[in-house]
Amino acid sequence: MRGASSQSVCASVLLVTFISLFCCPAVLAESRLEKLQAEYRALYSKVSPSIVAVAREPYEELESRGGQAVLMSQAAAISGFVVEGGYVITYAESFSMGVGPGSDPRAVLDGLKELYAITADGKSHKCSVVGHDIRNLLLVLKLPADVKLPALKLGDSRLAKIGSTVAAFGNSFDCFIVDHQPSFAVGSLADFYRFELDDLHDEADEFGDPYRGNVFEVESTVNPGDYGGPLVNLDGEVIGMLTAHYHPGRQLGTAVPSSQFCMSFDALVSKKLLSKPNIGFWIKNMKKGKQRDPSITRIDSGSAAEAAGLKAGDVVMMVDGYAVDNRTELHDILSMDYETFESEQTGGDVEPPVTVKRIKSYGLPPGAVMTFTVRRGEQLLSIALTVGVRKESAPEEKTEPTDPKEGGE
Repeated sequence: MRGASSQSVCASVLLVTFISLFCCPAVLAESRLEKLQAEYRALYSKVSPSIVAVAREPYEELESRGGQAVLMSQAAAISGFVVEGGYVITYAESFSMGVGPGSDPRAVLDGLKELYAITADGKSHKCSVVGHDIRNLLLVLKLPADVKLPALKLGDSRLAKIGSTVAAFGNSFDCFIVDHQPSFAVGSLADFYRFELDDLHDEADEFGDPYRGNVFEVESTVNPGDYGGPLVNLDGEVIGMLTAHYHPGRQLGTAVPSSQFCMSFDALVSKKLLSKPNIGFWIKNMKKGKQRDPSITRIDSGSAAEAAGLKAGDVVMMVDGYAVDNRTELHDILSMDYETFESEQTGGDVEPPVTVKRIKSYGLPPGAVMTFTVRRGEQLLSIALTVGVRKESAPEEKTEPTDPKEGGE
């Protein structure tokens, strides 16, 4: 009897062990999946009431066309999101393009007075245009005073880490117009970098992308109509604004970091002038053999350059991985720039080509992060610098370079 009892105990132990090893993990995995799905549903419920579609026309006019843009894999409206104060943040470039070569996007946006914010229930709200900062692809609208929509919190994108789970909301392929609901896609932050002229170009756009700020690269679906929508963390805080800009060949979505555009947003809603970018060093082309190296001659006290750890005597070799041959190239990074090219007229060979001008760079926004590769003595150093704000001095306090070949950035 004792032997039979022992065998029974052993069999029970083996059965419990088997269940623990092979059954419990499956149960636990299912439980975790259900919990994760519940968290995603809660995130969607929390954020989606603050999402709007943004268009030049009200819902009725867009809806009457029956989703024609969707049939062409496009969208008749873009996205936006509501923040505190009844303001709507959206994507400026959608309203500054298509106006012909050489047009100043700032002037085009200056002429924009009203746009419609469309909610998922099909209601259209005529919004006034508060202001814009094309450097950040930012356009700010104001809802009518009697319209109350839940506001999203602007988070600090500097705290976001590569690999973090994020969610993108928007008007993907006019889902607001066709399906009466915002789109929702979950992914992860894949990269963080800054666009340069050579980053984005193809045969149709030989001068590359004019946006010069940073982007998060997102392993999440970003479709036409999503541009201007929020990229949020799992707490529902906005850490980026979705954009159409992407790196060719990578085909991942991108978003302008909130820490970069928040400064401009605050200035626009408070009716202040937009800040000008400042790095905070003086640079001169120093002759070395047959080449002229852009060398830092002095650092401004309290500047972004000083905070980053740049020093007088450093030779700037590269910015964001691209070679810098002279101080003029470095200066061009900071400001809005145009480039001219020859364009054939409609008549082809019959009509002579005309010289046209188009935008090459929107200019560098304060808050963008640049990576300088400098030579310091025998060392080659990589230094990250967050672009600061230029302090406007009184005329008598402005310092001029002592050498005409020296320039401040």
